[in-house]
Amino acid sequence: MNTYSIAHLAAIAYLNSKGLKAEGACKYVCDEGTADVVVKDGEVTVLVIVTAKRQRGEVKKPEFSYKRLQHIAMCFLVEHPEVDALRFDVIEALIGTGATVSVNALEGAYCWER
Repeated sequence: MNTYSIAHLAAIAYLNSKGLKAEGACKYVCDEGTADVVVKDGEVTVLVIVTAKRQRGEVKKPEFSYKRLQHIAMCFLVEHPEVDALRFDVIEALIGTGATVSVNALEGAYCWER
């Protein structure tokens, strides 16, 4: 039996709505960190970090460490030399009142191309 976090389920639904087949997508783990979802967007490999937080006040763009994304991406590229273009997205599942969840996404937080 698989269990999923609400953040992961919200991210999968968001990615599917963007036309990316995220169901059954794999996860990437290295010494530098984790990409929770790995999918393809045409010829571009997309790594995604997924987080959850309570929605309080005005929605701001997701917070992330550019260097951390870059390090995870470089590890991925070393292990996957066939990849010619890579994008790193950050997705936040915002947990609101009344059991609501909305998605706050930053596409292209880090990009690399051969």
